[in-house]
Amino acid sequence: MRLNVLLAAASLLFATMALAQTDEKPPNMLGDWKCNIEHGAYYFDILTGPYAYDMTVEEQTGPAFKGYVVWVGNREKIPDTQIDRPGQKIVKEEGSKVTIHEEFLGMIGWGPYNLHMVDMADDGYKSGRILREGEIEFISARSGEHAAVIRTRCLIDKSSN
Repeated sequence: MRLNVLLAAASLLFATMALAQTDEKPPNMLGDWKCNIEHGAYYFDILTGPYAYDMTVEEQTGPAFKGYVVWVGNREKIPDTQIDRPGQKIVKEEGSKVTIHEEFLGMIGWGPYNLHMVDMADDGYKSGRILREGEIEFISARSGEHAAVIRTRCLIDKSSN
C-alpha cells in the first residue's frame, strides 16, 4: 500500500515537471553573436584557436530559430574545397582572404537548454548547450570526405542589440 502511494506521488511529480518544462519559455536567441573556435580537427589539419567569426539569429518562433554565420577564410591556409562548398556564398574577396556567408537552422531542446543546429550548405551539425541567456557552447561536426569537428563558444554582442 505504501509503495502504491509513493509510486502515485512520484508519477504526479514527474507529470507536473514535464508539464512545467513544456510551458517554459525558451531563451531569446535573436541578435548578433561573437563566436570563437577554441579547437578544430579538420580533414586538412588540426587547429588551435582562437578563431573568431560572427553569427546572427534573424528569426525565432518558440524554440526554433534560423540565421547565418559570416567567417573569413584564407585561401593560402584553407583548401578551396573548404571555402567553395555548395550552399555557401562568397560575399567578399580581397587577395587570399575570402568572406563567406552560410545559413543555418536551430532548435532549443528540453532540459538544461540543450541546443542543436544544422548547416543549410552541407551536412554540418552543431550540438551543445545554452549556458545562460546570451552565452552558448557547441561542437560542430561534419562527416565524409571533408570531415571536421570543432569546439566553439559564442556570446551575444550587446553593443549591437
